[in-house]
Amino acid sequence: MKTTLKVFILLMGMFFTLAANSQTFKLVWSDEFNGKGVPDPSKWDYELGYVRNNELQYYTKSADNARQHKGKLEITVRKEQIKGTKDGKVEAFEYSSGSVITLNKADWTYGKIEGRFKMPQGKGLWACFWTLGSNIPQIGWPKCGEIDIFEHINSEKLVHGTAHWADESDKHVMKGGNSKEFDVTKWHNYSVVWTPGSIKWYVDEVPFHEVSILDGVKSTQEFHMPHYILINLPIGGSWPGSPDASTKLPATLYCDYVRVYKME
Repeated sequence: MKTTLKVFILLMGMFFTLAANSQTFKLVWSDEFNGKGVPDPSKWDYELGYVRNNELQYYTKSADNARQHKGKLEITVRKEQIKGTKDGKVEAFEYSSGSVITLNKADWTYGKIEGRFKMPQGKGLWACFWTLGSNIPQIGWPKCGEIDIFEHINSEKLVHGTAHWADESDKHVMKGGNSKEFDVTKWHNYSVVWTPGSIKWYVDEVPFHEVSILDGVKSTQEFHMPHYILINLPIGGSWPGSPDASTKLPATLYCDYVRVYKME
């Protein structure tokens, strides 16, 4: 009897594994960055100015900070003096960078979101490929939900994948995982597979983290709503800390493509 039960459990495990691996995906949106100059305005908008996390950069829409070049998107942080506002006060910022977003251009609920990137390394650098709930202008963060497809800081040899949301008391909740170590300065594919049941993180199709969102468990209803994509390269801030003399600038985050698939 025990042997029969073990065989049954083994067969069921194989069935669900095969079912997951046999999922097919249909491409519904992409940017291969084959144009010239600033990113395609029909697909991308910008974050501008000071935005979050005590970061040191001032976001611009200049092609010096975000451009298409030789079939790649380049997001570049530069050391330069820029005057801008932070918390209603005029300040002098020492760095500029770019943050491109699909807010009000395109958003999605569920699917596979994938990008091919290579990253800079250095103290204070914080490369990001992520999503936010499209209702953030109405309800704010973290109630909108956030999916960090990858975050990379400083000179680590790994990336972080994290989900952020708000619990029933509107308090911030997060659940994250780390990939295995690898060379982030080489080209790699980064993705999430987002279904009504879970969000799974991958590097080069190898999974490293998973969060259950089935039926909005633990107040995860934010992940059953549309999200938009962000790609940015901050410098400094509450997590990586400030750059130092070893940080080589300008520093550039390269993206070969971004593709969004729906499951069939």
